[in-house]
Amino acid sequence: MQKETIGALYKSTEISEKSLLLEILESFNVGFNKQKAKDFRGSFQFIIICDGSDVLFTIQVSDSDFRIIHDSMDTNPFLQVKCSFEMFCNITLGDFNPVTAALSGKIKLHNGIFSLPALAKFGSFFSYREIDLKLPISIEHSKTWIKPQNILLVNGSPRKDGSTRLMLEWFREGLPADQASIDVIDISTLKIGKCLHCFKCWTDHPNVCVTNDDAGIFIQKMNDADLIVFFIPLSVFNMPSELKAALERSFSQTTPFFYNNKKLNATGHPVQQNKKSQAFLQFLVWGFPEMKYGNVLEDNLNIWASHSWKQNLGCIKRPGVNMLLGDPRMQFVRRKIKTAVADVASSVYHTGIIPKDKKAIIEKVDYISTKDFRFYATHYWINHFKTTFWNNNF
Repeated sequence: MQKETIGALYKSTEISEKSLLLEILESFNVGFNKQKAKDFRGSFQFIIICDGSDVLFTIQVSDSDFRIIHDSMDTNPFLQVKCSFEMFCNITLGDFNPVTAALSGKIKLHNGIFSLPALAKFGSFFSYREIDLKLPISIEHSKTWIKPQNILLVNGSPRKDGSTRLMLEWFREGLPADQASIDVIDISTLKIGKCLHCFKCWTDHPNVCVTNDDAGIFIQKMNDADLIVFFIPLSVFNMPSELKAALERSFSQTTPFFYNNKKLNATGHPVQQNKKSQAFLQFLVWGFPEMKYGNVLEDNLNIWASHSWKQNLGCIKRPGVNMLLGDPRMQFVRRKIKTAVADVASSVYHTGIIPKDKKAIIEKVDYISTKDFRFYATHYWINHFKTTFWNNNF
């Protein structure tokens, strides 16, 4: 049985330079600038040293077209170049200094440095980068807030009924169930396999993943929502693996183009053109009392939201959540936070804004001192041991 190769194809260092050269020449039409070559007639002759042997070919350009003739020598070329395969790669990439290369002998031109203008003309013909791919660059968001009709609350915890789900329920209580459709999805109940990185959602069947499992349910619910709220517990200072797998599988909703994402000022993949405007909010919880532990996950989700062109409403973080929910002495604090979470939900629905005073109540870290937190949290676990191991060894 022949094993299928999945993923992008990478060139082995064992492939001959001549084979790689031929593949480069086959792709020359991609970067050919027909407009600049419109009134030109002439030939560019190359002698490329591949694996110690000379490979000859001539590129004839005429009236916005060209052809490559192998093992051919023109008697009166516009340009003749002799160089190594590595230098030829640099020429086609535009990654070299032509004057330095000519003076150092890395490039041998038939008229020496007087051939540099002809070399520049070759570069202008075959190193064209400004190709308009007509990319679906962005999704426009309304300047005025529109109340979401479809709201998706995602419980990203591997525990269906843990502290993360409780925060989700407090948030749901603040939403007007009679005015919007509210859907809740527990990642722990879905069977989602890992992304295979096969890129067949680009090459074979656009925007459709080859793996048929519950990822399709997750992606469809995400696509249908006007407002998406993630409730996520930290797992080794990042999101749980179940949610990570689900988000990786949503990669199938991107397009195979590379462009400048202006929101990030970084390279990204545009989303598919039929995507609608969506708003996004993240609600992060974790056990340690310090606020800084949520920064990495918040940054990751902000990047994800920008790449998928979602309107990012912000992040709410609740450290020390297990102590807050589990210790009976924190009952009064729990009530304050519960009310504040519901108020945030109501405000987000009606205005798209997280009230600063409510956010401050939820995120306040000094309801209990860090020293007391560590003491009581440790004793909580001591009281729940079903083994004497820790008592005997510490």
